[in-house]
Amino acid sequence: MPEATKQALIHGRAPYDNINAIVISHTHADHFAAEDVLSYLQAFPETKLIGPKQAVDQVLTLLKGHQSAKLIGSQMHSIDLLLDDAPLSVEVGMMTFEALRIPHSGWPGRAEIENIVFRVTLGNTSDGASTVMHMGDADADVQHYLPYKQHWQTRQTDMAFPPYWFYDSAEGNDILQEIINARQSVGVHVPVALPNSLKNSTYDYFFRPGEQRNIAHQH
Repeated sequence: MPEATKQALIHGRAPYDNINAIVISHTHADHFAAEDVLSYLQAFPETKLIGPKQAVDQVLTLLKGHQSAKLIGSQMHSIDLLLDDAPLSVEVGMMTFEALRIPHSGWPGRAEIENIVFRVTLGNTSDGASTVMHMGDADADVQHYLPYKQHWQTRQTDMAFPPYWFYDSAEGNDILQEIINARQSVGVHVPVALPNSLKNSTYDYFFRPGEQRNIAHQH
Protein backbone atom coordinates (compact mmCIF):
# COMPACT_ATOMS: atom_id res chain seq x y z
CA MET A 1 0.00 0.00 0.00
CA PRO A 2 1.15 3.63 -0.34
CA GLU A 3 3.42 4.64 2.53
CA ALA A 4 1.13 7.51 3.55
CA THR A 5 -1.78 5.06 3.86
CA LYS A 6 0.31 2.63 5.92
CA GLN A 7 1.44 5.38 8.30
CA ALA A 8 -2.12 6.61 8.78
CA LEU A 9 -3.25 3.05 9.46
CA ILE A 10 -0.58 2.06 11.97
CA HIS A 11 -0.89 5.37 13.86
CA GLY A 12 -4.68 5.35 13.92
CA ARG A 13 -5.18 8.52 11.94
CA ALA A 14 -8.44 9.24 10.07
CA PRO A 15 -10.06 7.47 8.34
CA TYR A 16 -8.43 4.58 10.23
CA ASP A 17 -9.15 5.87 13.72
CA ASN A 18 -11.43 4.12 16.21
CA ILE A 19 -11.00 0.68 14.64
CA ASN A 20 -12.94 -1.93 16.62
CA ALA A 21 -11.66 -5.07 14.94
CA ILE A 22 -9.05 -6.42 12.54
CA VAL A 23 -10.30 -9.37 10.50
CA ILE A 24 -7.75 -11.67 8.83
CA SER A 25 -8.81 -14.09 6.08
CA HIS A 26 -5.54 -16.07 5.88
CA THR A 27 -1.82 -15.81 6.54
CA HIS A 28 -0.34 -15.17 3.10
CA ALA A 29 2.03 -12.21 3.24
CA ASP A 30 -0.12 -10.02 1.00
CA HIS A 31 -2.92 -10.29 3.58
CA PHE A 32 -1.20 -10.57 6.95
CA ALA A 33 2.03 -9.66 8.78
CA ALA A 34 2.21 -10.91 12.36
CA GLU A 35 4.72 -8.26 13.45
CA ASP A 36 2.60 -5.37 12.19
CA VAL A 37 -0.58 -6.82 13.70
CA LEU A 38 1.11 -7.31 17.06
CA SER A 39 2.42 -3.72 17.05
CA TYR A 40 -1.07 -2.46 16.29
CA LEU A 41 -2.71 -4.50 19.05
CA GLN A 42 -0.12 -3.24 21.54
CA ALA A 43 -0.76 0.37 20.51
CA PHE A 44 -4.55 0.00 20.49
CA PRO A 45 -5.60 -2.34 23.33
CA GLU A 46 -9.33 -1.88 22.64
CA THR A 47 -9.01 -3.34 19.13
CA LYS A 48 -9.80 -7.03 18.67
CA LEU A 49 -8.26 -9.46 16.18
CA ILE A 50 -10.45 -12.14 14.59
CA GLY A 51 -8.62 -14.55 12.33
CA PRO A 52 -7.73 -18.16 11.53
CA LYS A 53 -5.80 -20.14 14.11
CA GLN A 54 -2.73 -19.99 11.87
CA ALA A 55 -2.70 -16.17 12.13
CA VAL A 56 -3.34 -16.03 15.87
CA ASP A 57 -0.65 -18.64 16.48
CA GLN A 58 1.90 -16.55 14.58
CA VAL A 59 1.16 -13.56 16.82
CA LEU A 60 1.33 -15.73 19.95
CA THR A 61 4.71 -17.10 18.84
CA LEU A 62 6.07 -13.54 18.77
CA LEU A 63 4.74 -13.02 22.30
CA LYS A 64 6.43 -16.04 23.92
CA GLY A 65 7.91 -14.95 27.22
CA HIS A 66 6.65 -11.38 26.79
CA GLN A 67 5.00 -9.80 29.82
CA SER A 68 2.07 -8.55 27.74
CA ALA A 69 1.29 -12.00 26.29
CA LYS A 70 -1.83 -12.52 28.41
CA LEU A 71 -3.17 -9.04 27.68
CA ILE A 72 -2.63 -9.30 23.92
CA GLY A 73 -4.01 -12.84 23.96
CA SER A 74 -7.28 -11.51 25.35
CA GLN A 75 -7.61 -9.23 22.30
CA MET A 76 -7.54 -12.14 19.86
CA HIS A 77 -10.24 -14.58 18.75
CA SER A 78 -8.91 -17.70 17.06
CA ILE A 79 -11.07 -19.30 14.34
CA ASP A 80 -10.16 -22.99 14.34
CA LEU A 81 -12.02 -24.64 11.46
CA LEU A 82 -11.41 -27.65 9.26
CA LEU A 83 -12.76 -27.97 5.75
CA ASP A 84 -16.43 -29.02 5.86
CA ASP A 85 -16.85 -27.86 9.48
CA ALA A 86 -20.08 -26.11 10.42
CA PRO A 87 -20.01 -22.30 10.58
CA LEU A 88 -18.51 -20.71 13.68
CA SER A 89 -19.85 -17.49 15.20
CA VAL A 90 -18.00 -14.97 17.37
CA GLU A 91 -19.60 -11.98 19.12
CA VAL A 92 -17.41 -8.92 19.66
CA GLY A 93 -19.30 -6.00 21.15
CA MET A 94 -22.10 -5.11 18.73
CA MET A 95 -20.53 -7.12 15.90
CA THR A 96 -21.15 -10.72 14.88
CA PHE A 97 -18.51 -12.61 12.89
CA GLU A 98 -19.74 -15.77 11.18
CA ALA A 99 -16.87 -17.81 9.79
CA LEU A 100 -16.55 -20.65 7.30
CA ARG A 101 -13.41 -22.27 6.00
CA ILE A 102 -13.47 -22.26 2.18
CA PRO A 103 -10.44 -23.59 0.26
CA HIS A 104 -7.90 -21.12 -1.05
CA SER A 105 -7.92 -20.46 -4.78
CA GLY A 106 -6.14 -23.21 -6.69
CA TRP A 107 -7.86 -26.06 -4.86
CA PRO A 108 -6.84 -28.83 -4.29
CA GLY A 109 -3.51 -27.05 -4.01
CA ARG A 110 -2.80 -24.89 -0.94
CA ALA A 111 -5.15 -27.10 1.08
CA GLU A 112 -3.12 -26.38 4.21
CA ILE A 113 -4.01 -22.67 4.12
CA GLU A 114 -6.84 -21.77 6.50
CA ASN A 115 -8.78 -19.40 4.24
CA ILE A 116 -11.77 -18.04 6.14
CA VAL A 117 -14.86 -16.43 4.62
CA PHE A 118 -16.37 -13.98 7.10
CA ARG A 119 -19.92 -12.67 7.15
CA VAL A 120 -19.89 -9.70 9.51
CA THR A 121 -23.00 -8.06 10.92
CA LEU A 122 -22.37 -4.54 12.18
CA GLY A 123 -24.79 -3.70 14.96
CA ASN A 124 -28.02 -5.16 16.29
CA THR A 125 -29.92 -7.18 13.69
CA SER A 126 -33.25 -6.00 15.12
CA ASP A 127 -32.23 -2.42 14.34
CA GLY A 128 -31.51 -3.10 10.66
CA ALA A 129 -27.76 -3.67 10.94
CA SER A 130 -25.60 -3.85 7.82
CA THR A 131 -23.96 -7.13 6.84
CA VAL A 132 -20.81 -7.53 4.76
CA MET A 133 -18.83 -10.55 3.57
CA HIS A 134 -15.11 -10.83 2.92
CA MET A 135 -14.02 -13.97 1.10
CA GLY A 136 -10.23 -13.79 1.29
CA ASP A 137 -8.69 -15.76 -1.57
CA ALA A 138 -11.56 -18.22 -1.80
CA ASP A 139 -11.70 -20.77 -4.60
CA ALA A 140 -14.55 -20.20 -7.08
CA ASP A 141 -15.77 -23.80 -7.29
CA VAL A 142 -19.45 -24.14 -6.51
CA GLN A 143 -18.94 -27.48 -4.70
CA HIS A 144 -17.40 -25.60 -1.75
CA TYR A 145 -20.48 -23.41 -1.29
CA LEU A 146 -23.53 -25.55 -1.92
CA PRO A 147 -23.33 -27.35 1.49
CA TYR A 148 -23.66 -23.95 3.20
CA LYS A 149 -26.37 -22.43 0.99
CA GLN A 150 -29.00 -22.66 3.72
CA HIS A 151 -26.65 -20.91 6.17
CA TRP A 152 -26.15 -17.99 3.78
CA GLN A 153 -29.85 -17.77 2.93
CA THR A 154 -30.75 -17.04 6.56
CA ARG A 155 -29.40 -13.49 6.31
CA GLN A 156 -28.83 -11.32 3.28
CA THR A 157 -25.40 -9.80 2.85
CA ASP A 158 -25.62 -6.14 1.88
CA MET A 159 -22.21 -6.14 0.21
CA ALA A 160 -19.77 -8.96 -0.52
CA PHE A 161 -16.08 -8.55 -1.32
CA PRO A 162 -15.06 -11.53 -3.47
CA PRO A 163 -11.65 -11.88 -5.14
CA TYR A 164 -11.95 -10.61 -8.69
CA TRP A 165 -11.62 -14.07 -10.27
CA PHE A 166 -15.21 -14.86 -9.24
CA TYR A 167 -16.27 -12.57 -12.08
CA ASP A 168 -14.29 -14.63 -14.63
CA SER A 169 -16.44 -17.76 -14.57
CA ALA A 170 -20.08 -18.80 -14.69
CA GLU A 171 -19.55 -20.77 -11.47
CA GLY A 172 -18.12 -17.77 -9.67
CA ASN A 173 -20.99 -15.56 -10.73
CA ASP A 174 -23.49 -18.22 -9.70
CA ILE A 175 -21.94 -18.37 -6.24
CA LEU A 176 -22.27 -14.58 -5.89
CA GLN A 177 -25.76 -14.26 -7.32
CA GLU A 178 -27.52 -17.45 -6.21
CA ILE A 179 -25.75 -18.98 -3.20
CA ILE A 180 -24.18 -16.47 -0.79
CA ASN A 181 -27.25 -14.19 -0.87
CA ALA A 182 -25.49 -10.86 -1.47
CA ARG A 183 -27.33 -7.79 -2.81
CA GLN A 184 -24.12 -6.22 -4.16
CA SER A 185 -20.50 -7.22 -4.62
CA VAL A 186 -17.26 -5.32 -5.13
CA GLY A 187 -14.27 -7.28 -6.43
CA VAL A 188 -11.00 -7.16 -4.51
CA HIS A 189 -7.43 -8.43 -4.96
CA VAL A 190 -7.33 -6.85 -8.42
CA PRO A 191 -3.81 -6.88 -9.96
CA VAL A 192 -1.93 -3.66 -10.67
CA ALA A 193 -2.15 -4.59 -14.36
CA LEU A 194 -5.92 -4.45 -14.72
CA PRO A 195 -7.20 -7.60 -16.48
CA ASN A 196 -9.10 -6.95 -19.70
CA SER A 197 -11.93 -9.13 -18.36
CA LEU A 198 -12.56 -6.44 -15.73
CA LYS A 199 -11.64 -3.41 -17.82
CA ASN A 200 -14.26 -4.32 -20.41
CA SER A 201 -16.93 -5.38 -17.92
CA THR A 202 -19.66 -3.69 -15.90
CA TYR A 203 -18.53 -5.30 -12.64
CA ASP A 204 -17.67 -3.14 -9.65
CA TYR A 205 -14.22 -3.57 -8.12
CA PHE A 206 -11.58 -1.81 -6.04
CA PHE A 207 -8.55 -0.83 -8.11
CA ARG A 208 -7.03 2.42 -6.79
CA PRO A 209 -5.83 2.94 -3.19
CA GLY A 210 -8.30 4.93 -1.13
CA GLU A 211 -11.43 3.97 -3.06
CA GLN A 212 -14.58 3.74 -0.95
CA ARG A 213 -18.09 2.36 -1.28
CA ASN A 214 -21.18 3.15 0.74
CA ILE A 215 -22.82 0.09 2.27
CA ALA A 216 -26.55 0.63 2.49
CA HIS A 217 -28.76 -1.80 4.37
CA GLN A 218 -32.04 -2.68 2.67
CA HIS A 219 -34.86 -2.99 5.20
